[in-house]
Amino acid sequence: MKINFKNKIETKEMYQVGNVIKQDDGSLYLVAEGINGGYMLVDLRENMVLEMYGTLEDLRLGEEEPSDLLTNVEINEI
Repeated sequence: MKINFKNKIETKEMYQVGNVIKQDDGSLYLVAEGINGGYMLVDLRENMVLEMYGTLEDLRLGEEEPSDLLTNVEINEI
């Protein structure tokens, strides 16, 4: 997997479906939409889904950290 980190941007822009966010501890989270609605973060290191939120704004308010970085992830088969 190849990861590029983008310059700091507004967290409202960061928390959009399909984006991958890196936190200080090295964890990577995919912003995803549930099949029955709602939004969640998928922990790509632990293969876990975090709490479901009704809106992207609620997700951002509940999960964002000041040091979050938007990443550009490219998955390559080895």
